Amino acid sequence: MLCGLAGCGDFTAKLCGGYSVCRFSAHQIMVIPSTGSWNDTIPTIPANVVELGHDKRFILAKRNELKRRNPDDPNDPYMLPDPGVFDYWILDTRTPIVYGPFTLDEYTAKRTELGVPNRIKLKDVNAYRSFIPFVGMFIVCLCFLGSVMSWIWFLVHKRWLKALASFLLASLLYFLFFRL
Repeated sequence: MLCGLAGCGDFTAKLCGGYSVCRFSAHQIMVIPSTGSWNDTIPTIPANVVELGHDKRFILAKRNELKRRNPDDPNDPYMLPDPGVFDYWILDTRTPIVYGPFTLDEYTAKRTELGVPNRIKLKDVNAYRSFIPFVGMFIVCLCFLGSVMSWIWFLVHKRWLKALASFLLASLLYFLFFRL
């Protein structure tokens, strides 16, 4: 997972062409390479992405521009969303090249020029958050707990081979789900 030790609301979701949307914090939601590393030569869509849409080639984004919390204080670099100030971006993952920032009219014209399908619609970035990992983690924990309980039962009743098999099954489930 790209976000590492992320907060409760933070997430990463794969998009297309080796890119992901990653929420590092409430105002740091970006489209970056799925590897989690990039530099100035690799196209990205900067923070703060609020809406996304994609197909197998294009990633479209609406971004809420950020402004400094205290523009007169050079010691305070913290950025906040600038209410009502939005721009639009198009990332062609096949090339890869990023176009933007655009006004809504410029964005619409560039979409047409690039042949971006009309079926790609922008939706709230939080719709990309997946709850499957939480459900999966709960299932693995239940399986692990059941395996540990059976492992203890097998040990108490001197069935060493079954105890070992139970422990290996629990370990396998853990490693498969969490890919450690």
